[in-house]
Amino acid sequence: MLEEWGINKKDLVCITTDNATNMIKAFEAFPDLWLGCFGHNLNLAISKALKNQRVDTAVKACRHLIQGFKDPRRELREKLAALNMPQKALIHDVVTRWGSAHKMLERFLSQQQPVCATLAGERGTWHLMPKDANVSVMEQLCQLLEPLSKFTDALASETRVTLSAIKPVLDHITRDVLVERDTEPSLTREMKRIMREDPNNRYTEKAE
Repeated sequence: MLEEWGINKKDLVCITTDNATNMIKAFEAFPDLWLGCFGHNLNLAISKALKNQRVDTAVKACRHLIQGFKDPRRELREKLAALNMPQKALIHDVVTRWGSAHKMLERFLSQQQPVCATLAGERGTWHLMPKDANVSVMEQLCQLLEPLSKFTDALASETRVTLSAIKPVLDHITRDVLVERDTEPSLTREMKRIMREDPNNRYTEKAE
């Protein structure tokens, strides 16, 4: 690979890949420093938090709504127009990408009022509406994921060298963004703990 790209081995500072077993195996005997992709590691940490039963139930409830919302789409557009809201369709997520789940929940929450009005006016569709407890979880999750989505977009870039950004960004995420506060719901604190511990565990040994 180095020969193909004409890279002088003396110029190498670090090699980074995802955390696939074959990648780790390929570089374990390599003399240069190997670091797992920070964007990938952050994605893994968030994915772990999304496996929480309450969170998983809420995400599935939103997914179920959107899957069953095909027929009342015209009515939803009318409700959006009546409320002077942008004509934006509900978004379906991609199960393997937490960012798409965030966008799905965010779009639903922004259109919750017209969606609710649409389902109330359609016979046999009200069962699609997520329960209040699920909506509360969605709101907590979106509030937590919003700042993290920006870091993922920036640090998963293939056009920038971001090695020097890992330490300050990791510190900011773990000490500021994901710090647990007594005033927060227990679910939010639990998700923060999971998201905070996973990246720290992956980078502590390398830093030492």
